[in-house]
Amino acid sequence: MARIAAAFASSHSVMLTCELEDWLTRFRESDQRMPFYDREGKSCGYADMLARARPDAAGLVTPEAITRTFNATQDAMERLKHEIQAARLDVLIVLGDNLFLANSSKIARAVRKAKLPAMSPVREFMGDGILVSYGPSMKEAGRMTAVYVHKILTGAKPGDLPIEEISKLDFIIDLRVARELGLKVPQELLFRADEVIR
Repeated sequence: MARIAAAFASSHSVMLTCELEDWLTRFRESDQRMPFYDREGKSCGYADMLARARPDAAGLVTPEAITRTFNATQDAMERLKHEIQAARLDVLIVLGDNLFLANSSKIARAVRKAKLPAMSPVREFMGDGILVSYGPSMKEAGRMTAVYVHKILTGAKPGDLPIEEISKLDFIIDLRVARELGLKVPQELLFRADEVIR
């Protein structure tokens, strides 16, 4: 059983991988284009939201403030990388958003290089070094989305459709990674797995 485990997740990983120029221009431009809504649900613009914000809010989005935040974020990510390596973890759990998924191969290779047993939330992370994945089936999510789209296109009102949750969870074990790490996977887990990669 693992004694030292860590989990890493972000809902803003796009910002973590972008350059300072993106923070200073593209993100700000997109903020000014996108629709905003006040607390009553009424549509308003970026300038309106900024005017209603706390008195020091404008000072938080100046180029100087954004640059300081960017630099602090880069320093924090560099520290995190070294701290993960120094922690001598027994296992690393990776959570995240679509950008994490898009870079799953890079993450898996880094985990493999560090010789860490890693667990991910979706099967799309499997390969190149991830030991286990357990989480919602993205294939099932796509199928459910298609059903919703079909119903709406054939006349159903979105507000009348019930909220559904994904009930199918995929549990996958990569025995190749287990062997590489010198781990023995209990037979009970192998029986429970939806897929065992040998």
